[in-house]
Amino acid sequence: MLEIIWSPELKEIEKSHLVQVKDLIKEMRKEEKVLVYFSTHPLLTMSKEALFYGGSEEAQANTFANAVLTNSIGSTLIFNFFIRFNRPKTPTKSFSNREDAIAWLLMKRSN
Repeated sequence: MLEIIWSPELKEIEKSHLVQVKDLIKEMRKEEKVLVYFSTHPLLTMSKEALFYGGSEEAQANTFANAVLTNSIGSTLIFNFFIRFNRPKTPTKSFSNREDAIAWLLMKRSN
């Protein structure tokens, strides 16, 4: 499992950030798919390009499932927009706490 913790100094996730995550996963895991937990913070947003790229097959190529912490109304709204319009092929779900997110990811892996 890979845990991505965005810096509190980062205010907006850009497509380039997600490309770096994808490249890191591919480098670390080669062709093996990985569970990914994304931690957020209350002021973090995503650019429109990042939203669309995040749901693409390219971005999800080495991802088995994604759990995203949505710890504010803003991040929950952004996440819901992402899911509604991008419909990622990889199981992707939001959580209000890390423990539930990790449990869900592990359950996905065992299915």
